[in-house]
Amino acid sequence: MPATKKTSKGVQAITESAKALFWKHGIRRVTVEEICKEAGVSKMTFYRNFSNKNEIAQHVLTKVVEHSTSRYEKIMNQDIAFPAKIVELVILEREESKGISQEFLKDIYQNEDSSLQSLIEQYQEEGRERIMRDMKKAQEKGWIRKDLKLSFLLYTLNDLDKKARDEELLAMYEKPEDLIMELTNFFFYGILP
Repeated sequence: MPATKKTSKGVQAITESAKALFWKHGIRRVTVEEICKEAGVSKMTFYRNFSNKNEIAQHVLTKVVEHSTSRYEKIMNQDIAFPAKIVELVILEREESKGISQEFLKDIYQNEDSSLQSLIEQYQEEGRERIMRDMKKAQEKGWIRKDLKLSFLLYTLNDLDKKARDEELLAMYEKPEDLIMELTNFFFYGILP
C-alpha cells in the first residue's frame, strides 16, 4: 500500500469531507472547492497537502482500505468459530458500504486516471489474496467443505465484483449498498434462510 500523508487537522478534515462527498456524489462531480468548503479549509491548505482531486481520491481510498483491512484482520484473528467470523464480516461489509452511491461505484470502476485505477486494482488483488488465505485456513480446519475448489471461490468473488458494477442489476435495488449486501450474503450464505 502507498504511504499515507501525515495526519493534521486540515488533512483529516479534507479527507473526511472528500470521502463524504465522494460517497454521495462520486469523484468526478465533486470539486476541490466543494471539498474545501465542506472541510472548512482554504484551497491553499488543500493544495499544500494534495496536488489535485485524484490525489485526494487516492488518499481517501487508501484510508478506507487500511481501515477495512485492519477491521478484517481483527475479525479473522479472533479466537471464535469461523461461522461467527462470517457474521462479523457481513456486518463489516454493511458498515463499510453504508451510504455509497452508484455514482461513486461508477467513478471508481470507470475512472480514467491510470494511477487511481492501478491503486484500485492493487487493493482488489490484495483483498482477494487475503480472503483466499483465510478461506484456505478455514477449509483446512474443516469449516469449509474439503471438496470445494478454492479457485471456484476466487472466480465467484471476481464475478460478484463485476455484478456490483452491473448497472442493470444496480437498478433493481434502491441503494448500491443493498446490492452489495445481497451479494455478500449470497456469497457467504447462498440461498439458506
